[in-house]
Amino acid sequence: MPNIPSWSDIRKRATPSFMFIAPLVGLILLAAYLRFTISPEPVILQIDVPRTISVAEDAASVDLNITLRLVNNTDEEAALSVAGECRVLRWYIVDAAEQIIQSALPRDCSDDAVYEVIEADSAFVHSTGFTLDPSRYIPGDPYELRIRFWGYEASNTFRITD
Repeated sequence: MPNIPSWSDIRKRATPSFMFIAPLVGLILLAAYLRFTISPEPVILQIDVPRTISVAEDAASVDLNITLRLVNNTDEEAALSVAGECRVLRWYIVDAAEQIIQSALPRDCSDDAVYEVIEADSAFVHSTGFTLDPSRYIPGDPYELRIRFWGYEASNTFRITD
C-alpha cells in the first residue's frame, strides 16, 4: 500500500511554495493591468498612411494623403509649441537601406513661435498630403514615411504599385 501523506503534511510542504508563488502572480497581474491601462507616453503621434499607393506608369507626380493624430493620454491639457511654423510638420521618406528618397521642400516661414493645446484625454487631428516624385521609387519596394509633428515623431510604411 502506497504511503499517502496526511493533509497536514501536504499543507506544511505547500505553504512555503504558495507564499512565494502567490505574490509573484499578483505582481505579474498588476504589471499586466498597468501596462494596458496606463500609456507609456503622455502624448503620442499616430500616422495613418495608405499601405499601397498606385501610380500610373507615365505619372509625373502622385499625392500621398495622410492623417496625423496627436493623442493626449493625460487628465490635463497638453501644451504644444515649436520655434517656427516650418517646424510644426517635417517629413522625409527612406527606403529599406535607410537612404533618404524624398523630403519636404524648403519654404519661407516665420521664426515666430507657434502654440497649440490638446485637451485632456482627446486628440488633435490633422489631415495633409505630400506630392511624391514617382521616378524616385521602385514599385513593390517598401518605404517608410518619417514625420515630426509638433515635436513628436512617428513613422509608417507603404509601397508604391503600378
